Amino acid sequence: GEYVIAGSTGKAYIYKRTDTSWSKVDEKTLGGSEAGFGFAVSITTSNFIVGNPNKKVSSKSNAGAAYIYQY
Repeated sequence: GEYVIAGSTGKAYIYKRTDTSWSKVDEKTLGGSEAGFGFAVSITTSNFIVGNPNKKVSSKSNAGAAYIYQY
């Protein structure tokens, strides 16, 4: 099947197409200070990446982060 990723504020969703229908196969959510999670998304044959440009790293605000998951 084919896969697609969709991001929204605080969430990322993975859908798989089988024949003519799509079904959700995974969902990632980060709350609290992770408000930018889902701003940018990408997918490969076995991984998906969810970006958060607002992530605070150490003492640097809006340093950004990318989260890599396998599906």
